[in-house]
Amino acid sequence: MTSRVFLVASVVALAGCAPWRVIQESGPPSALRGANHINVWFDYSMASLGGRPEQAWLATQPPDDQQAYSEVKQNLEDAFLQALASNVAVPVQHIQQPGAAPGGVLCIVRVQKIEQGKYAFVFAMDSELDAHLEWAPGGQPVSDVIGITTTVNADITRPSIIQRMRIAATRLGELAARFFRKKQQD
Repeated sequence: MTSRVFLVASVVALAGCAPWRVIQESGPPSALRGANHINVWFDYSMASLGGRPEQAWLATQPPDDQQAYSEVKQNLEDAFLQALASNVAVPVQHIQQPGAAPGGVLCIVRVQKIEQGKYAFVFAMDSELDAHLEWAPGGQPVSDVIGITTTVNADITRPSIIQRMRIAATRLGELAARFFRKKQQD
């Protein structure tokens, strides 16, 4: 009997778990409630690659690899924006400088870690994207922050870094949309 009670309690506890880490949360009511558009700004200033800050890592890479990484970042941003816009009922806009107009919300995608991964027939290292999503309503200070880590297996079906990072960024965007929709109802 005791093991059944524990099992039921465990299932109930896990059912309420979100696929993100709450770092800071507003409400109730949510500060994001009623937002009618989302501006998205990407910040890589805290990003690490290979255990080093992004700029230090880039300085050690040949020009071809630097260009390839630039393409990875562009694909990552495009995939995130597409997934977010496809899963919310408000307009989503990519901006170059942080800011949100009245009635809107700023979503800062603060990338913490990028592990591009690698796939070769005899060796595979999974890709990982770790980011904090910081939400600031209508020019106000950040009200909500969540952390999300997505990992994509490097295998024969996903041999390309860009392919894996697009999948990771799409998952990140879908989870961002899920959080935003939840906060619209809080």
